[in-house]
Amino acid sequence: MCPQEIEISQIVRKTQGELTKKGKSLLLVKKVKEQMEVIREAGNPKLGEPEKRWEWLPEKFPEKESDTLLFVGCLPSYWLKDIAISSYLLLNKLGVDFTMMKEEICCGHYLYNMGGTELAQEQFEENMENFNRLGIRRIITLCPGWYRTFRDWFPKLLGKIDLEVVHIVQILPSLLKERGERRKIQFFWKSRFTYHDSCELGRV
Repeated sequence: MCPQEIEISQIVRKTQGELTKKGKSLLLVKKVKEQMEVIREAGNPKLGEPEKRWEWLPEKFPEKESDTLLFVGCLPSYWLKDIAISSYLLLNKLGVDFTMMKEEICCGHYLYNMGGTELAQEQFEENMENFNRLGIRRIITLCPGWYRTFRDWFPKLLGKIDLEVVHIVQILPSLLKERGERRKIQFFWKSRFTYHDSCELGRV
């Protein structure tokens, strides 16, 4: 956190955007543009095929309606699958009413963060169309990046949006206390552990 309250991340992001627009001959910029195109075409940053996005699910894809969406995201879906599995099972165990979006695509975080504002806006709009079609009013995210994207960057590019955005760590304490007791769920901690508050989540 800058003691002079200078928004360094915003400066870096805008600089990246200008380089992407003007620096056509730079190899790095070329690679960034290629990555942006991949995200828009494949719906994810080349982590896997779209039809394999839900292979981590421990059961058949849950076809149910809810105004609360668990937005899993690209990294947990294709790479960090333990996060997706444990979050899904825990929310189910606690009786949280939620749905998932079978046609889920990249939230647009990488596009915006790399300076591709126009492509990010297209991705944001496509996501919002899907959310509105499904009647989504609340989003639970598993990643600080997606949380920041939906909470801050969507309104910045799309204007006011009717969405409540929460990160899973914001709702788990009360859920574990209230619903855990009601459902007689017992938690046994056999060793000491620590909670790592990542930079992006702690400062968002």
